[in-house]
Amino acid sequence: METTTNEWAGQFQPTKPSELQLLKAKVAQLEQQLQQERKNRLQLRARTEKSQADLLRQLLAATPNPVCVQDGQGRIILANDAYHHLLRLRAGRADFVVGPDPALLAGDATRSYEEQYERPDGPPLSYHIIKKPFVRPDGTRYLLTSATDITALNQARVAAEESARAKEAFLANMSHEIRTPLNGIIGLARLLRGAASPAEYPDHLDSILTSAEGLLVVINDVLDFAKIESGALDLETMPFAVEAVVQRAAKSLAYNAQAKGLQLHVCLPAAPLPVVAGDASRLGQILLNLLTNAIKFTPAGEVTATVDVSHYEGGRVHLQFCVADTGIGIAPDKFAQIFRSFGQAASSTTRLYGGTGLGLAISQRLVELQGGRIWLDSQPGRGSRFFVSLPYKVSEELPAPAEPAAEAPGLLRGLRVLLVEDNAVNTLLATSLLQAWQASADVAADGEQALERALATPYDVILMDIQMPRLDGLSATAHLRGTPGPNQHQPIIALTANALKKDVETYTAAGFTDWLVKPYHENSLYLALAYASGRAVRPAAPSATRPAAPTYGFAGLGKLAHDTTFIRKMQRLFIDTVPAQLGQLEAAVTGHHWEAASQLSHSLKSTYGNLQIDEATHYARKIEGILKKNPTSETLLNLLVALRLVTSQMVEAFETSLRQPESL
Repeated sequence: METTTNEWAGQFQPTKPSELQLLKAKVAQLEQQLQQERKNRLQLRARTEKSQADLLRQLLAATPNPVCVQDGQGRIILANDAYHHLLRLRAGRADFVVGPDPALLAGDATRSYEEQYERPDGPPLSYHIIKKPFVRPDGTRYLLTSATDITALNQARVAAEESARAKEAFLANMSHEIRTPLNGIIGLARLLRGAASPAEYPDHLDSILTSAEGLLVVINDVLDFAKIESGALDLETMPFAVEAVVQRAAKSLAYNAQAKGLQLHVCLPAAPLPVVAGDASRLGQILLNLLTNAIKFTPAGEVTATVDVSHYEGGRVHLQFCVADTGIGIAPDKFAQIFRSFGQAASSTTRLYGGTGLGLAISQRLVELQGGRIWLDSQPGRGSRFFVSLPYKVSEELPAPAEPAAEAPGLLRGLRVLLVEDNAVNTLLATSLLQAWQASADVAADGEQALERALATPYDVILMDIQMPRLDGLSATAHLRGTPGPNQHQPIIALTANALKKDVETYTAAGFTDWLVKPYHENSLYLALAYASGRAVRPAAPSATRPAAPTYGFAGLGKLAHDTTFIRKMQRLFIDTVPAQLGQLEAAVTGHHWEAASQLSHSLKSTYGNLQIDEATHYARKIEGILKKNPTSETLLNLLVALRLVTSQMVEAFETSLRQPESL
């Protein structure tokens, strides 16, 4: 029987894969995928571990704290740069990282201690070290050592302890400084009341006055320091003459120097110093502190106060003051200490010489508040030189005239005064002075008594204490100002121990006419009463005027002297060029460029001469002469001060002239 093609095709058709084969293929595929995923996970873990290891290394390298890890045999398997630096400081000593410590590795206890590490370029470093064991999952043990730099903390602790000791010593010294004059005052007062003969009265009274003034200095030092520390110290800006402040400070201490057999000198520049704007009283306080110290610490020889012009800059004059002595001197390593609060060069200084230890600290703060600096040059046994550099704005106003002395007899005769004071001694002082001036005085012991008298009796002036029992001075004054009566608008002068700016503003707002700070001088009380009552006129504040400009002329220009257009060109040329040339001359002198300075001074001399500015020509000629002989910047700068002032006045005069319309 014949077989067809289709039948043969059906017999040889491939057999379909069995389910088992399909399953095996699927399993093989899954195993392959799992292997790939396992491989990917291993690669990811390796990358993660590498990234974490890199991060750990970066963290260890970045941390400033020394860190290291040891294995069970004491071998260092991990450490950062800070640790290696610290180990180098140990110079081979191995007490930072110890060898195997079975007890420490086997337990869980943490060990901590402090170590000091010497270094060649500075003070020793202090570290707090911690050692802590830890265990890996495989059971291996390691020791982690970390250290923290506590140098600054230790230094702060030492500084705090030193400050505490200094303040303790200061309080003990302050007690001594206060009790000593008080003992003299009390003791001498008892002598005067008791057995002292009348012949001894003047000496005893002089001693009482000296002790009281010394006590006032101590109190003022403490109050000034407190004001500076609290930021309550206010600096005033008024025109003043620098020479007068220096002379006044030296004059006030002339007796102290003479009593010790010392020569006290004041050296001022040859050319006059410009009038400056600033706080004259604080400058005087700085100089008094420096001069007082110089006299105190100089057993024999001399003390010299010098002032010079350093330079001009931006409308300011930079002045340098120097107080030099031939005294005991100071070791260079004590320079910083003497400017600290409550600090002196040695603990024995207070016992030997007295003082609060605040004078130089106050002076330094006052100098810095005014934008200056203070420094010194000294050696033990060779004396000291204290320098102060202060910038002041050159003032266009004149200093206020000095207040007149209270010498006019009878100026207060018949003045009716109500004295409101609760302190018996202060009452006795004020009434005695008023009686001597032939003024009449009623007394009230507190604010309530003051109101009773003031509402019933008219007075010319009321002297009102601020702090009193029952009713204080502020409240009493406010009541008087707000109540119709014979004294509602009469002058009221505050008597107070507080004179901060905020206090003065309070007094003014409360209706006070004026105020006096206790302890006040009798002259101050006299003038306050005279001004308040209208029996004397308070000196007017200086007007914004300057000394007359130096003379000048154009006769030396010949026929051109009558050419108005040419004259105006000359004035404009002077304004545009001469101040700049003068600045170049000052820079040349400061930089010791003597040839350039000589050329500039010659050119300026000709310019001043052509315009017949005789005063400036005189200074320029002197400068030129010094430059030819023996130039020193110190001497020349003093002359340049005067030349700068004359030039500024001429610029102002010419600018005023040029503002006028040109005549036809």
